[in-house]
Amino acid sequence: MKLSVVASYDPREWWYGHLCRALALEAEMRSFPGFTEVSPGYSWETPLADLIGGDFEDGVYLGSVNAVHPDLWNLPSLTTTWTDYLPELGYQEEILKMYDVLFATCYEGVGQWKALGVEEVYYLPFAFDDLLPANAPLEEKVELAFVGATNLPIHALRRRYLPELMRRFRMNDFQRRYSQSETAGIYASAKIVVNITELVGFNMRNFEAMGMGAMLLTPNTGYGVPQLFQDGVHLVVYDGIEDLLEKASYYLAHDEERTKIAEAGRKEVLSKHTYRHRAREFLRVTGEARERRGIARKRATPAMAYANFYRHHRRLDKLAEVLCGRGLTLGHRVRVVRQMAACLASLCRSGSKLSLPQWQP
Repeated sequence: MKLSVVASYDPREWWYGHLCRALALEAEMRSFPGFTEVSPGYSWETPLADLIGGDFEDGVYLGSVNAVHPDLWNLPSLTTTWTDYLPELGYQEEILKMYDVLFATCYEGVGQWKALGVEEVYYLPFAFDDLLPANAPLEEKVELAFVGATNLPIHALRRRYLPELMRRFRMNDFQRRYSQSETAGIYASAKIVVNITELVGFNMRNFEAMGMGAMLLTPNTGYGVPQLFQDGVHLVVYDGIEDLLEKASYYLAHDEERTKIAEAGRKEVLSKHTYRHRAREFLRVTGEARERRGIARKRATPAMAYANFYRHHRRLDKLAEVLCGRGLTLGHRVRVVRQMAACLASLCRSGSKLSLPQWQP
């Protein structure tokens, strides 16, 4: 009998969609992605019991720090989340403790959360989605390819590196946006795909590039790379712009070496690092952990987890509900009042409409 899995997440946490697609091949899968400004979906205000329906004690819930449903704390099933690396946990720390099992996209995230007293933490990195169709390769092969945003503060290195690369090598138009299938087609057309990031972790671009058969040039950040791939065997690591330019030139001039690395990288990804591999690992861990459901959650403070979540979403009405709840200590009530004050100040500064609770006489 297949394990029943239910997922609720923010669609901007794109890795959930890939995993859910693969889980549907292995488990009885139901997904409830949240709504955004551009797409319909489900609200975190809806109780999970209403979404799931029926008895779900023996199933597995895959949730998110961005979709904290009102009955998450009391859900009878095993609760799990899969989150990206967070250098500063902030409001999310108490929320993460509401889950029995944590999966970390970044190798360093495992140690980070265990240091906070979370015991059930597992490394589950991004992967290559071989279930998605790809556009045909471009007619003219590009020397270097890059696909990604360049407009945010964290993209300073990209804005510095990419013009320099464009002056020296034949590239795709990195300033335009590409669909997922278009991106795969570009990677299949590239001799080398360059990854430029200031964030920790081994991002999905790396898996996609190797999965589509390009040689990958990626920063020397560590953060899981040595655990997954070998430099000079499956990919090539660079350290700074001068090293990047030098290695790009070298491997473009040495076709046999570049092709050997690209082929080894693709073989390694397809044999070990697709989302189907991640789905099987997720089911293995959760299958073993189901008998321990609810144990880890006892370390959380649900009132503060919900207060932090509602403060982040600037929901004064929900904060008032937490404040009026039973069982809060005086210290917790003081902290909730502070959250309410900060929320009110934020709403006033932005000119947003206040959302207040409906008081009953």
